[in-house]
Amino acid sequence: MFIGSCAGNFYAINKTTGELLWSYDIRKDGKQQSFHGDPLVTGDLILIGTDRSCDPEGIGHVYAFERDTGKVRWKYRSTSVPTDIIQIDSSVYFGSFQEQWSSVLLRSGLPYALQFCCSSSLPLFFL
Repeated sequence: MFIGSCAGNFYAINKTTGELLWSYDIRKDGKQQSFHGDPLVTGDLILIGTDRSCDPEGIGHVYAFERDTGKVRWKYRSTSVPTDIIQIDSSVYFGSFQEQWSSVLLRSGLPYALQFCCSSSLPLFFL
C-alpha cells in the first residue's frame, strides 16, 4: 500500500501486517510540502506528484520511486503536480496548477517530445 501524506512523506506499507517498508521525505529536496493525486503503480515504479509550498520559491516534482526499495529512480522538477499521473505507452502525463501539461519518459524521467498547454479555449498541441 502506498500513501502520500500532507506532511511531505511518502510511505510504502505492507497491507497485511501494517509494517512500514520504506518512506521518503520530500522536504529534503526543496520547498515542497505534500502529495496530490493517486500514485501511478507500474511494474517496478511508483510515480506521484508533489506541490510546492506557499513559499514563492516553492517547487514541485514528479517522483519515480523503485517499488521495492523506495530509492528515487528519477524526479522531474515542476511548479506543482496536483493531478493524477497517467501512462500511455512509454510516457507519463501530468498537469500543474498553472495549467501547464507535461510529459516525460517513464523509464528515465526525460522530457518527451510532446508538449502542450491550455488556454481559455481548447488545448493546443505541439509536436
